[in-house]
Amino acid sequence: MDSPAEQQLLYTAEESLLNVMYMNKFRLYLVATYCLVQVLALVVAHQFWSEDVVLIESGDQPSTSFLLFGLVLIATVIVLILIKFKLSFLLYYFTEYVGLFVIMFLILSAFINMYMSAIISAVSVVLRYTVKQFKKVSVIILAVGISALLGVSLSIIPVIAFLVLLSAYDVFAVRKTKHMQVIAEDVYQKGGSQIFTFDTKEETFVLGTADIILPSMLVVSAYLNYSAVEAFFASLFALAGLLLATRQKEAPALPYASLGIVGFLIGYLIQTL
Repeated sequence: MDSPAEQQLLYTAEESLLNVMYMNKFRLYLVATYCLVQVLALVVAHQFWSEDVVLIESGDQPSTSFLLFGLVLIATVIVLILIKFKLSFLLYYFTEYVGLFVIMFLILSAFINMYMSAIISAVSVVLRYTVKQFKKVSVIILAVGISALLGVSLSIIPVIAFLVLLSAYDVFAVRKTKHMQVIAEDVYQKGGSQIFTFDTKEETFVLGTADIILPSMLVVSAYLNYSAVEAFFASLFALAGLLLATRQKEAPALPYASLGIVGFLIGYLIQTL
């Protein structure tokens, strides 16, 4: 019979093995979700591009990135205030239903007529309300639509500036003030679609939608304004960065995902040589 010390050692080894197995499954989920969002975002953005659909008219101005960053800060303050007064569910409901309808409608109306787009979008909202499992689909829809809209609206310099600003902010929000964890926990408890979740028997892995949306925005902008080469390297490096981020607990993922900027520059050099 094993001694208590040997039993504890065996239990620790088994627990470590399970943690590694769960983490590897999460990484596979991350890769699959990342690739799915980007492929769909590129398809939708290409259609937006041909239809002259843009979200921001001054998307080629570097100052636009500072404006967007300011809006992110204001939105964060509003969310924290709502959490403080236990009213954040109002924002999440708005995003879940109104946001889902608008994004779905914009995506579909680029491919089919407005009436069918409105009907299908309304059905998707009903499904989100009635079918719990549809949440994973709605997160994908929102990520694809936002990635495509931002990528088609912003040229590469504002995209890079926006990513750099948000990466610095992400480090501050996760490492210093830690309010990003407060928001993520609240979103998870309220069942919001602002995060990707992967459940195991032991724990739930969480990734913010922005950590996939923002590198996808870079990939879309690179593809539309340059070529598939720059987009491919941007995507590859951003994915590598996200996988590196999973090696740390509660790491700010966006700075790692912003390695996509390096990938874009490498692709650009290859194209110009």
